[in-house]
Amino acid sequence: MVRLQSPNARELAARELRASGAGELRTAILDNPAFENIWKSAPKAEDARRLAWLIFEGIDRSPEEIADEYQGWREWIDKTLPDKRFGTRALMWAAAFCDGGQRRSVLRMSEDLRRRLREDRGPAAILSDTPSSKRLTDAEIERDGDTVRLSPARHGLAEALRAYLWDEFEDPELRDIFTDWLVVQLGELPFDDAERVARSVLDIVIRFRDDALLRALRDRLTGDKRPIAVRTLSQAALDPRFGAHVRASLYAWARTSRSQADLVAEVCGGAFGDQQPEMALVRLGWAAQNSLPDSPALASALASLAARHPEAVLRSIAKWFDDDDRLTVGVNAFLALASTSAGAALLCGRADPASGQPGFRDVLIGYFQRSLSEPSSYEAAISVLKAWEKFSADGTISSRTATSVLGRALEPALGKNPMSQLHPGFPDMDSFWGQAFEVAIRGKDADQVTHAPGDPLMVPEAPARQDTDSDAFAYAPATPSLPTDAGTDASAQAS
Repeated sequence: MVRLQSPNARELAARELRASGAGELRTAILDNPAFENIWKSAPKAEDARRLAWLIFEGIDRSPEEIADEYQGWREWIDKTLPDKRFGTRALMWAAAFCDGGQRRSVLRMSEDLRRRLREDRGPAAILSDTPSSKRLTDAEIERDGDTVRLSPARHGLAEALRAYLWDEFEDPELRDIFTDWLVVQLGELPFDDAERVARSVLDIVIRFRDDALLRALRDRLTGDKRPIAVRTLSQAALDPRFGAHVRASLYAWARTSRSQADLVAEVCGGAFGDQQPEMALVRLGWAAQNSLPDSPALASALASLAARHPEAVLRSIAKWFDDDDRLTVGVNAFLALASTSAGAALLCGRADPASGQPGFRDVLIGYFQRSLSEPSSYEAAISVLKAWEKFSADGTISSRTATSVLGRALEPALGKNPMSQLHPGFPDMDSFWGQAFEVAIRGKDADQVTHAPGDPLMVPEAPARQDTDSDAFAYAPATPSLPTDAGTDASAQAS
């Protein structure tokens, strides 16, 4: 039997430093007595690498400071906090969640926490309190103009104080107070400071697997602060420590809650989709199932992904169209992509005979025909056709290719009289719709664009993980039960 053990932490740290180009002189710091207890504790490989990184970037910090930061400043906090008045502690915790933020924001957060913890903060108590400048100094918070920051001499102190607050005070009532306190700040602070608090909240979510905080982050950041939630969740989905859990949450939200489908789509169109397009498309598929065909969020996400990963997006749409159980997904995703100028340019460009993708034209016609044949998507499809007329007029797409494709697409739908919506009255035969309806009425005889069946691009060589994504299996059952935050509409339950 071969026993596999973690590598020697000191040797691993030394190798990491050398690989990073630190040199032997910097690597020699590992022999400093400040790290002796760390080596004796036999840290995991991940922790040894973290220590190596702290050493590498901390050229202006002493071995003792680096060791303290690695251990979360725990000894310093244990010795310092007992001497601090509650008001000073509240200031330190406020600054820990809004480090580098406006002085006014940190003071406001501190006052709000003190009131929530039922301290008397009436007018007389506030007027008789120590001046804020003295309280900031006592809390080891430095002021720089209108902003404040915890002592820069203690690198990583803000992160350590956040972890201490959540780890030390586990009483459910206190946790609820802390959660409500932070959630309110997300909604009330100025944009930049709200984003600082959101990143700090995410740090707690990652460290303590706190799903209640994750949902609070999702639900509170709405309106003009929605971009904060999108950026924060998109980055969290890529986190090596917690990303799998965030991705599983996105999967569950998209699959079971129509109210969250647009948020999931926006997240998938960000950094997450850029770096992990296949995983993002799995979740976009469920978002498309629970979204309306004309969802702006879905359209924007698919257009963003298609600009960077066109093959992955087209393969996914083809797979959804080929699966009778996912046809709604295919139709919604296709119409969302086609409704954008970037999506129209991609689709129409590939339908051009000069594109080198001759079979794609027939595939595209089939997508439009199917979208027009479904009662649930007919109006959305008509809207996309109108958009293509505009894209043709401004030169975004080729008018000749568009009229040929749309004419063939309209042929089976002539019984529904789409002309009444697209062009009331009889259009000039030289106009966009005049040419399109001539193709529709006369069929292939009026269609001068050559084409050939069978597009190899649209048949995936190796199917993406789509609906068997390993993250989803790891955290979500095959037939998920509705989470407490899920919607209860019929379409969500049916999915």
